[in-house]
Amino acid sequence: MSTIVNPEGRSRLGNLSIRHLANKLLDESGAMPSSETELVDMSKVLKYLDFSYFEFDPADSPDMKNVKGAVIHKDKKVFLNSSLSPQEKNFSLAHEIGHILLHKRDDKVDFLHHILEEVHVDEIEANVFAYDLLMPIRFFRKNISMPGGVSALAEFYCVTEKRIKKRMSFEERINKNLEAKLAAQGQ
Repeated sequence: MSTIVNPEGRSRLGNLSIRHLANKLLDESGAMPSSETELVDMSKVLKYLDFSYFEFDPADSPDMKNVKGAVIHKDKKVFLNSSLSPQEKNFSLAHEIGHILLHKRDDKVDFLHHILEEVHVDEIEANVFAYDLLMPIRFFRKNISMPGGVSALAEFYCVTEKRIKKRMSFEERINKNLEAKLAAQGQ
C-alpha cells in the first residue's frame, strides 16, 4: 500500500481544477484537437510555454536511471529519459508539463522519484494533468468505445495500456464523486 507524501502540507489540487487548467492550456496554445480523430500537438504546448525539450541518456549518470523526466524551471527545459518507449515519453512529457504549470519552482530542478512505498502528491497531480492534456475528456468519452478496446485506445493516444486503464478508472471515480455530490444536494 502506498503512502501519499505531502511535505509542504498544502491542500491537494482538485481533479476538476486540474482538468480545467489542462483544457485552458490546450485552448490557449492552439493544441486542442478539433475532433476525436486528432491528437494533441505537444509541440504547440511547449512552444506556447516557451520551454524546450531534450533527452538524457541514463547511462551517463547512474543515479538518473530511474528518473523518467525532469524540469529545470529557470532554464525552461524539459528532459526525458532516452530509454523510455515512445508511449512512455509521450506521457512523461505531458506529466512534466503538469509540473511546469502546477508546481512552479524557479530555484530548483523538479524530478521527484518514488521512494520506497511513498508517492508524492505533486506526482499524483502531474499524472492527473497528463491524462487530461493527452486525452481531453470530451474526446476520450467518444473514443472509449473504439473497436479494439484498451489496446486500440493506447495505440491511438500513443500511451501505454496501463495509462488507458488508469484514465478509465480515474473517470469512473470522478463520475461517482459527482453523482454522490448531486445526490447529497438533492438533484
